[in-house]
Amino acid sequence: MPSISSVYDNLQDHLRRGPGVLPAQPHPSMQVGAIVPHESQFSSRPGVESINMYNLNNKNEYDSTLSLHEPEYLLKENPHHYNSPYAAHWGMSDTDLSAKPDNKMGFAENELDEVRQLNGRPIYPYQYGGSSGSFSDVDMYTHNRDGKFTWSNDALLQKKVTERERGIGQQNHAYLTWFLSFAMVAVFVAELIMASKQTGQAVQTQPSVQPMIGPSSEFLISFGARFVPCMRKVPDLPTTNMLPCLKYSTSKLQSFTKDQLCSLAEICGLPDAEDPNQGYRFVSAIFVHAGFVHIFFNLVVLLTLCCQIEKLVGTPIYAIVFMAGGIGGNLLGGNFGLIGQPSLGASGAVYTCISFELIDLVYNWKFEMNAKTRLFMSVLFTIIGLALGLLPGIDNFSHIGGFCVGILSGMVFAPSIHATRSHMVVIWVYRAIGGGLLIAYFLALVLNFYRSENPVDTCRWCRYLSCLPNFDACKGTGIITTDSQGKPAARSFFL
Repeated sequence: MPSISSVYDNLQDHLRRGPGVLPAQPHPSMQVGAIVPHESQFSSRPGVESINMYNLNNKNEYDSTLSLHEPEYLLKENPHHYNSPYAAHWGMSDTDLSAKPDNKMGFAENELDEVRQLNGRPIYPYQYGGSSGSFSDVDMYTHNRDGKFTWSNDALLQKKVTERERGIGQQNHAYLTWFLSFAMVAVFVAELIMASKQTGQAVQTQPSVQPMIGPSSEFLISFGARFVPCMRKVPDLPTTNMLPCLKYSTSKLQSFTKDQLCSLAEICGLPDAEDPNQGYRFVSAIFVHAGFVHIFFNLVVLLTLCCQIEKLVGTPIYAIVFMAGGIGGNLLGGNFGLIGQPSLGASGAVYTCISFELIDLVYNWKFEMNAKTRLFMSVLFTIIGLALGLLPGIDNFSHIGGFCVGILSGMVFAPSIHATRSHMVVIWVYRAIGGGLLIAYFLALVLNFYRSENPVDTCRWCRYLSCLPNFDACKGTGIITTDSQGKPAARSFFL
């Protein structure tokens, strides 16, 4: 058995002579493995911090150094390393990289942790970010490490990963989300006050209770909900059709006389009944809510998930994504939903936040804690929400449209930490594809809405993505009106 001093000198010489992995320069003390069951005389040697064991798999040259403190059968060899062109020089097992140099810090939890332990220079260049033996994917560890990209700069990569682990994004506060939430509450208060004045009830209880605990559907149309007959000419539902006037919309009446009915043009507030052009409803509908239940659930998501997204990407990008999601959801519903059902609320923008979060999770999969659990919960929540949207009373097109916009805008704007050059190239290809599809999405829906004689004709069955055909509320145009002669009219269905 050679002396401890001899073993140490042989090991240092072995580390210095290893070509191809580290730069050709002396390494005064490379610490390999750090299992410290007790203090050792090694701790007194300069440059060595209580190293008690060296595990080497190169048995031909260093049989005597296989273990100083542990029997040979406890050493775990990793044949995978022998496939590397660098294994002949280093020959180290996984156990060599599993412990941190300082026993006070515990053990490595993942590959990235191991990289940090070795000051950004892993012994095996393919152990992080690349495939086995693939030098092109991981040349960042052996060449220039002070570039402007995360894949070419150790310090920048570690900084980005640390910030992500700590939940640090582009900014510390979600100012825009707070402002939007406050604005929606203010609009809802004004909505209740005006509904009380114009219909006699802030919350409709007659002839039945409004399911979202809010004003009547006729009032919501007048207040700015998305309602296609107010926005363009609809062959199946002209603006001359009649609905109960606002002051009779909360009465117990089941049928109405001519003087109790108002035309759709009057309900919409159109100055010219022959020219319905209130395209602003694609935007105004985002800030109008159907009732207390509706605004409560939207505010919960806004003040949690949407706040997180704003802090992650910054207010300017978040503003684009949020408004694109709200408008995109209303565009999809305006094209293919039931034209006689008003739609309103920030649900489209809320679902944009949900799908944006999914893309962010996928882009940064390696650096997420509990990534699979988070992905499962997000997908489960999405499926449940879209399934509930098939019932009458919920505009599923806002959900679907907002979700689609969130996927595409996430592909464009979601941040990504690039561990390798190839990863950055792939992500930018996705960004280009997402940007093209996002532009195509809006362009196609806008053209179909304004240029088609009847937008619904493009996809007649699409209505069933929001309302199943076995419900009466999903048949026809989704609303029953009367003609100008004042024949009895039934209530409009609320959505």
